[in-house]
Amino acid sequence: MHDLLNLNKFLNNAIGFEDVFERLSSFNNHNTGFPYYNIKKKDSDKYSLEMTLAGYKKSDIEVEIADGIITVSGKAAKEDKEEYVYKGMAQRAFTRKLQLAD
Repeated sequence: MHDLLNLNKFLNNAIGFEDVFERLSSFNNHNTGFPYYNIKKKDSDKYSLEMTLAGYKKSDIEVEIADGIITVSGKAAKEDKEEYVYKGMAQRAFTRKLQLAD
C-alpha cells in the first residue's frame, strides 16, 4: 500500500526545521476560529490586535507572550441566572495563539 504523503521521507530532508513543524502542529490544536480578530497596522513597525470578546470581563482574559507566540485565553464566565429567549454570545473558555514576526 502506498501512502499519498510519506511524512517520514519529508522530515528526513527537513533537518533544522523541527521547531517550525512543532509550532505548526500546536496551532492546529488551539485555533478554532473563535474569537475573531483584526490586526491593525499603526506605524511601519507597530501593530494592534483587536478581538471580539463580547460577554467577557477584562479579568476573564489573559494575554501571554512566550517564544515568539502571543497567547490570548479566556475563561468561561459564571452561569447567569437570567432567563434568555435567545443567547447568541459565546461564554466559553478559549485559547487563541498567534505567531509574532521576527
